[in-house]
Amino acid sequence: MKYQAYLYRYTHVPSGRVYIGIHKGLITDSYNHSSTCEEFNDLLRTEFHNFKYEVLKTGSLGAMLNEEHKMLKAVNAKSNPDYFNKSNGSPASKTFDELRCLKLADKIKSMSGEQELATEVIKTQFLQVREADDFTHAQDIRCAIDEEHGNTAKLNLQAVLIEEYYEEDDDVYGVDGSLGIGGNHSTKATVSSKHGKTIEVIRVPLKDWDGMTDAELGYVGMLLNSQESKVKPKVNETDDFSKLVQTLFHEHNIDPDSDEMREKLSNFNIPARKITSAINRAKRAIERKELQSNGQKVIEWQYGAQKKRLYDVIVPSYQDGETYVEVITSGSYGSLLTFMSNFVDSEKDYKKAVAIVRHPRLWNNDDWLNNTKFINARKAVEFFFESAGIEYQEVGLQVLQDQKAQIVVA
Repeated sequence: MKYQAYLYRYTHVPSGRVYIGIHKGLITDSYNHSSTCEEFNDLLRTEFHNFKYEVLKTGSLGAMLNEEHKMLKAVNAKSNPDYFNKSNGSPASKTFDELRCLKLADKIKSMSGEQELATEVIKTQFLQVREADDFTHAQDIRCAIDEEHGNTAKLNLQAVLIEEYYEEDDDVYGVDGSLGIGGNHSTKATVSSKHGKTIEVIRVPLKDWDGMTDAELGYVGMLLNSQESKVKPKVNETDDFSKLVQTLFHEHNIDPDSDEMREKLSNFNIPARKITSAINRAKRAIERKELQSNGQKVIEWQYGAQKKRLYDVIVPSYQDGETYVEVITSGSYGSLLTFMSNFVDSEKDYKKAVAIVRHPRLWNNDDWLNNTKFINARKAVEFFFESAGIEYQEVGLQVLQDQKAQIVVA
């Protein structure tokens, strides 16, 4: 994902006074600031050399608006003599209240409910916090209920309902207008079992959740999945976290690659590898949606006709008996080093080496060109071939289907 905007800061070094702002566009744009503060503008004109300028963050426009507002609000910049800002900015969306989510989840876990008929509870609309229902998991619970002769209390099975969520004229009002955020599988399993009749229902009153967004309620529902019981709870999978990342991005302008997003996922006690996988999967989905809206599509060089064209036409066009040619992917940090190793293992007296780079996703191309670790890997390979007296060429394959150029040579 390319950034849409950036957050910047001017610091007047002699006085220590600060101006914080955002700009929609590139850092390389001929843009200075949008301040209406006459004093700030006068100082910039007369003492520009006394200012320190910094780009603090890059990201989506919404995320930068939210970050600007958060920083300015924290110091009440509009009334703070140390700031040139005349306002505290305007957020693009409601700030995701992570602390409130964590507190509500903890409170729910400490609450006790009453046994209610599962056939009535199942009429409640449940918030879909996971990517999809897990039929196998529901079947496992159903079998456990029957083994315990319908004693769902012994299995610590619960359903968590948010009270007064729907109005009476809503089609999904159900029995009492509640919204389920936990225990969907347990409720369905109880209804489908031979012996299960009731399930413990924890009801969260309006005063405890009033004003929370669906994304926040969904976050609480996912936190509840980590509770311990005799029946192993449904563990959040990568697709579930990917869906959460997409929801937080679209509803709260939290960038997938940000530390804030990783912090929120870390609350589920999952390894960094799984967090990265979920974020990458979400980025692909977001990118795919953005490209589709613009009538574009990433070329899948590893499948079908494009794969045939790559290996039957493009690769042979570089093979002349004296040139080593290999297709590598920008989705892997070690691909260039593997290319270099494979060249050495070939044991043939090649005079030239060509690495044809396939970019699985648009953001892989961005990383390949701009990420420090990829840049350093490319420099290492270039140095290796230069030292060996071998001509080296990197060829970047077309990424988007509607691009005019078929192959872009790096």
